[in-house]
Amino acid sequence: FFSINANNTVLSEDYLFEKLKNRDEIQINLSGNNYVRFLKQIQVVGKKNNLINNSLINTSKKRWIRSRIKFENEDIPVRIKLHGNNSDHISIPYSSLNIKKTFDKFDRLNLLRPDTRNNEAEIFGTVFLENFKIIVPDTKYINLKINKHDPEQFLLQEKIDDKLLKRRDLKNGPILKFSDKDEKIYEAKKIQKDRISFFEIYENANDEFIKNTDNSLITYKAIGLMNNKSLFNNYYNYKFQALISILDGCHALSGNDPIFYYDVISNNFYHVYYDGMFFNQNNSNYFCEELRFIIDPKFKNRFINEFNEKL
Repeated sequence: FFSINANNTVLSEDYLFEKLKNRDEIQINLSGNNYVRFLKQIQVVGKKNNLINNSLINTSKKRWIRSRIKFENEDIPVRIKLHGNNSDHISIPYSSLNIKKTFDKFDRLNLLRPDTRNNEAEIFGTVFLENFKIIVPDTKYINLKINKHDPEQFLLQEKIDDKLLKRRDLKNGPILKFSDKDEKIYEAKKIQKDRISFFEIYENANDEFIKNTDNSLITYKAIGLMNNKSLFNNYYNYKFQALISILDGCHALSGNDPIFYYDVISNNFYHVYYDGMFFNQNNSNYFCEELRFIIDPKFKNRFINEFNEKL
């Protein structure tokens, strides 16, 4: 039996996201040489042609850079790296960022340019989905100031990892996502992608879980089971895909964006919400038909009843 705690578990205040989630503004400070490296990396990763066409960026040039996060009396050494595959994440100096603590590589979060998630639609969508007990990363607005630049508004988003599972009282386990490596190769070689089924490689997204050999074997087992579609056919996934469709968030079901948590106890896979771009198409007649793969009619009445109870 798979269930998510309705009341999120309180995590240690030492975790980076816990420290920042109630702040209105934070500052990222980069020293002279690191700031120069940061600006050069933005220029190399986000070439002018990519920015104009909102196309894939040169992700191979991304590097972790030392910096510090400051707010009130806190001064936390961190490392930052450019986030995302597309050029909409790139701007000087305010690009989307991955953040990790210098002395704890498993303590991470994301700072996202709001337009890469359709602005406040991301906050509304995650709150809406969580009300239906969908696994979502906690998300809020925060003002970000880099060095002496004027602050800009960003989305502070919880990383999809072991702490997200712990917050929802879920057993730590494999979190798997579709790899985007093939997409980058095809883009570089100008191969016509609509004729290729290239989202067939899976990656681990829960680094903390695979710190020991036994858990690594569990993760490899889960990757091997990803082609067993019967392990996805459950009410939770039906509900997830229906709700995503209602919110016009089909982006979360497409390409390399789907992410799944493998529950060892139930031997099933469950969607984890990521990057839906809610209300982006504004097409009331589109219901993600070609992307939804859980359409078993036995779940329909149960979903309708739950949906009506929540309204």
